Amino acid sequence: MFHIVSSFPELLSFSFFAPFILRTTLGLRVLGLGLKKETDEQIHPVIRGLFTVSGIFIILGFLTQITALVLVCLLGTILVKPQLLVTKKITSSEITLLIIIAFSLLFTGAGGFAIDYPF
Repeated sequence: MFHIVSSFPELLSFSFFAPFILRTTLGLRVLGLGLKKETDEQIHPVIRGLFTVSGIFIILGFLTQITALVLVCLLGTILVKPQLLVTKKITSSEITLLIIIAFSLLFTGAGGFAIDYPF
């Protein structure tokens, strides 16, 4: 029988909450992008609406995997076509990090404190 070798095996009991931390981080950042009201930044209203709704859904843990897939597609499109999101508040490296977090949520699920967890 194999045993998991870990430096801190007690922390493995908190693995249920790791997606929760990723989910709230991604949700707050995406919601912040959707709610920005600065005059010098041009964000298309549809993209702003998608960011706002996706941020709320991710924070609540509602339809997390579907919303993560939408965010991967949306952020990937913005990474390829940066003129869709004209803002100085987010860099391409931050967009890449958000895509990685969204991919992680796509494969791991919502985690703790989510509305859609037991489905």
